[in-house]
Amino acid sequence: MNSNEQNGNTAEGHSGGFTIGLILGAMAGAGAMLLYAPQSGKKTRYKLQRTRDAFRHQAIDAGEAVEDMVAKAGGKARDAAEEIQVRGGEMLDNGKARINAAVDAGKAAVHRAQA
Repeated sequence: MNSNEQNGNTAEGHSGGFTIGLILGAMAGAGAMLLYAPQSGKKTRYKLQRTRDAFRHQAIDAGEAVEDMVAKAGGKARDAAEEIQVRGGEMLDNGKARINAAVDAGKAAVHRAQA
C-alpha cells in the first residue's frame, strides 16, 4: 500500500467524488433550465416531474455508488488491520525468542563462571 492509498488518495476515491459532483451539477443545471424555459405551466410541471424522477434515479444510483466505495474502503481497512495484527504478532514472537535466547545465554555464562 503506498502513501496515497493510506491517505485515501486513490483513483477510485477521486473518480467517485467527481461523478457525484457531476450528477449534482447536472441536476441543478437541468432544474434551472426548466424554470426559465418559455413554456406553458402544464408543460413545465410535466417536465419538472420527469426531471425530478430522473434525478431521483440518479441520486439512488449515486448513493449506491457511494455505498460501494464505502464498502471497498471498509474492506481495505479491515485487511490492513489484519495485516498489522499479523505483523505485530510476528514481531512479538520474534522479540520473545530473542529475550529467551538472551536469558539462556546469560544462564549459560553464569554456569560457566561458577564452574
